[in-house]
Amino acid sequence: MQSNALNESWRGRGVRGLCGAAVALLATACSGDVTALETSVATEQGAVVETYEMTQLETLGSDSQASLINARGEVFGVAYTPEGVDHAVGWKNGKIFDLGVLGDAGNAAEALAVNDRGQVVGYSGPRFERGHAFVWENGVMRDLGTLGGDTSIASAINNRGEIVGSSTNSAGVPRAVLWRNGVVVDLGTLGGTGSGADAINDRGQVVGSSDTAAGDHVHAFMWEHGVMTQLGVMDEVSAINDRGEVLGWIDSGDSALWRHGSSIDFGAAGFASALSNGGQVVGQAPNAAGKLDAFSFKNGTLLDLGALGAESCRYCSWASAVNERGQVIGSALTATNEVHAFVWDRGTMTDLGEPGKTSWALAINERGDIVGAERPNPTGSWHGVLWTRRGHSH
Repeated sequence: MQSNALNESWRGRGVRGLCGAAVALLATACSGDVTALETSVATEQGAVVETYEMTQLETLGSDSQASLINARGEVFGVAYTPEGVDHAVGWKNGKIFDLGVLGDAGNAAEALAVNDRGQVVGYSGPRFERGHAFVWENGVMRDLGTLGGDTSIASAINNRGEIVGSSTNSAGVPRAVLWRNGVVVDLGTLGGTGSGADAINDRGQVVGSSDTAAGDHVHAFMWEHGVMTQLGVMDEVSAINDRGEVLGWIDSGDSALWRHGSSIDFGAAGFASALSNGGQVVGQAPNAAGKLDAFSFKNGTLLDLGALGAESCRYCSWASAVNERGQVIGSALTATNEVHAFVWDRGTMTDLGEPGKTSWALAINERGDIVGAERPNPTGSWHGVLWTRRGHSH
């Protein structure tokens, strides 16, 4: 199961940071050389084009973003109040409901992950501060507490209800933690002082990063059955699937996939953003022409997913998520230089956007429901959206 941020720098920024930065990245024309990945590039043919219906989701009076969806089609994300406070929210039949906050009524909250049982985790506290980790279930938000320190954050949850993240201890040092059966467990370190957990799969394998005794820089780890093991030259992680394959970054800064005891390097110019249980990796990488396109990598083959008609672009498309059917979502530049959400399925990229608007697809479930955000061009408020296949009610 994946962690819910591409990396730590995205966390806590909400729709105004995530969508705004992504749109700027795609629309910016940059100079300089791009080194192509040393992997074969292929194309696929023979897809059946499907049409999608878009539902605009209610807001709390300002920006909103739908970023999480589970197998049951339950949708969650973030919405801002008119006063600019971010709240963790959900939607049912397009109608918004607030998950609440911990502590004072004026506090903020952000949802970072949801499992297929509808349990949501994240953090809540004073705005611009981490606060405490929470789990929300059946209308109730519960404080998960800390290791004795002031702050904690819940990064991911698996379908067994096991939650991972980080918490400060009584000395104020952040440690990787596992919340299980109402008990918080310190997962330890790789010999250093600090650590943090980012993702957990349904086997209970936990991955994250930790200081080492050498103190030079952090290294990625896997924790299983009470034992923390360093993952070679991996430094940070973003996801682990149920096969125990890990997506992250190696010490050179390149995106990489860890499997079978070694890492596959996607190169300095590539960025891997998501990993399926079947081992499919998606993200952005240079194609043969030097343009940065959305890619899919599986069984040793790198597939260029293309764009939505843009030609004079450097950053042409970006893949953000993939489901077990191999459907890939993200955003891409159109021929009119607009950024539109897309879904790629069996060789065909379908434009989910609307003329005159910017859109971004962020998550997809196994039946192909997609969530994200949209705003009018050139400026305007973001609002959460849900795309469903025409004829398939949500």
